[in-house]
Amino acid sequence: MIKYDEKRYETYMQLPNADEVKKHLELKSVLNIVNENPNISQILDIGTATGRYPILFAKKGYEVTGIDISKEALSVASSNIIKEGISDRVNLFQMDATELDFPENSFDLITCMMGTISHVNPDKYEQFLKKVKYLLKPRGFVIISSWDSDCSFTKFLSFYNEQEKIKLKNNSMPAEKFKSLMDSIFPYTKIKNIIPFSDEQMALFQPENEFDAFVDIQEYIYSRTHNKIGQMYLAIGYK
Repeated sequence: MIKYDEKRYETYMQLPNADEVKKHLELKSVLNIVNENPNISQILDIGTATGRYPILFAKKGYEVTGIDISKEALSVASSNIIKEGISDRVNLFQMDATELDFPENSFDLITCMMGTISHVNPDKYEQFLKKVKYLLKPRGFVIISSWDSDCSFTKFLSFYNEQEKIKLKNNSMPAEKFKSLMDSIFPYTKIKNIIPFSDEQMALFQPENEFDAFVDIQEYIYSRTHNKIGQMYLAIGYK
């Protein structure tokens, strides 16, 4: 596991431009999927870090549980949630992603975002995914974002040092290999390439607001050359 102190988590909330565009692209893709699925009430966010996704989901009216193995992350997330005035809709727990301790059929949606899966040893991927399926309600689904180890231009986030980037790459899977694993567990799965652009391309875009700039980002990036294999993909599995 990669460990951070509170200051580093706070740094994550405002990263250099290319990193922020990566965060925007992931968030836009997740929102598109969530908005297409109206029967969502209970959400679990795994590796919640600064509370970015629990805050977003709670503001949309969902009941959210966030877990992270790091007490430093939970401290930052708790502070952010209190500032947003949504403490009544978000519960936070210190918990290992590979040892999820909730009853069967607890959640309509489970998210594991910004490459959190790459903090897990690939030997534990199958165990992790089976537990996620166990926790999903019938017709529930999971959204996982992962760095693609087959991408030749992946730079991860500047937030990571070189040793951490090597670990993340070693823990990541190519999109098709991860889909094969998902297919062995979930009845229906999809893979979506969400960052098919280099950092140099993305650094040129200047987003003004995380929640309002989605259309501008989409128009900007799709007017540029993009790649079949990208830096990050979403894996979606339906129970």
